[in-house]
Amino acid sequence: MKEHKPPTISGLQTRAITSHDNYYTCQIFTFLHQVLAPKVFSHQFVLKDSLSFIRMIDTLNTPFNDNLRFATYDVTALYPSIDLERGLKSLEWFLGAECNFNNELSDFILTLSRFVLTHCYISCPEISENIFHQVIGTAMGTSFAVVYAIIHMIRIETDIYKQFENSISLYTRFIDDGFCGWHGSEEEFDIFSEKFNRVDPSIKLIWTKLSKSAIFLDVLSEIHGKSIHYEVYSKPGNAYAYLPLGSYHVRSSFPAWIKAELLRALTRSSDPTRWAKRCQLFYSKLRDMGYGSQFLLAEFAKVTWNDRKSALSPKVLPVSTFDRSCVWSVPNAPGLSSLFKASSLNLAQLDPLIFPAQISKVTKSASNLSTILRK
Repeated sequence: MKEHKPPTISGLQTRAITSHDNYYTCQIFTFLHQVLAPKVFSHQFVLKDSLSFIRMIDTLNTPFNDNLRFATYDVTALYPSIDLERGLKSLEWFLGAECNFNNELSDFILTLSRFVLTHCYISCPEISENIFHQVIGTAMGTSFAVVYAIIHMIRIETDIYKQFENSISLYTRFIDDGFCGWHGSEEEFDIFSEKFNRVDPSIKLIWTKLSKSAIFLDVLSEIHGKSIHYEVYSKPGNAYAYLPLGSYHVRSSFPAWIKAELLRALTRSSDPTRWAKRCQLFYSKLRDMGYGSQFLLAEFAKVTWNDRKSALSPKVLPVSTFDRSCVWSVPNAPGLSSLFKASSLNLAQLDPLIFPAQISKVTKSASNLSTILRK
């Protein structure tokens, strides 16, 4: 078990995160994620990663009146705070407003969503021998929880954004962390930010004050005149716990992760000076850990400032049809029969990419499946 938050003053352990191996709603969670994720992560408010945020900052222009300022927010305990009925209402709204699914598929998604959200059981042997049933919010660690939480936030912020759109230069969010570029008045911003806490009584946002600088997704962004500069942000207590030289990892992994860290610094530095400063810090930390200078200089030379444009370019990945397959298993799981009774769906009416016309293999055990994969 991992605790997302430390124990309270009284010693109460809360917000446990457990591994999700062999949980019986796994296939349904995965199916819901694969169907909804393309719609969710293509939404204008939603960030897929910090690199997408950098691309937005690079295209952001400061107003002529030099009134642009930044503010960020954090949603307090988003996953376990979403009320079931309000969350499902948000999902129903999203299916109608942002998706082009037919009615049968939309109804099926809602039926499956209600099922998995009301059948979440968690085992934490470190706390108790009992099995816990989650009745508030959704479990962290499941794939569907991410898109479900994002959808609920989209429902909250859509109408508010439309009301204040003329004062917003940039608005985006990575799950429960938001960023806003604001060029309106401070009084208007106070009204804007407060509205987020009035839509859903169980969802609370903590905003920073408007400022010429902001820290978001480990990137420090600053406004200087008509330009926006940014660089990698490290907390004061950062231990820089890089992979030790004496680790038993295969030797080829060392150049790989060093290059990855150099590329991270490259894409998150707005100019060569800031990138060079980060490289110097990275080099000194590695030297302190015992890495040789000749090895490091050879690896550092493989990444230059001229590589930045290529590193920032979006990568187009092919869509795998297998990722959208629906797999049913554990036929005797509690509640599964009631799930089928709740859905009058005709699978033949659905997208063949999701439900193929024929099933090529049916196995009853993992050992049989592993045998097939080896062949």
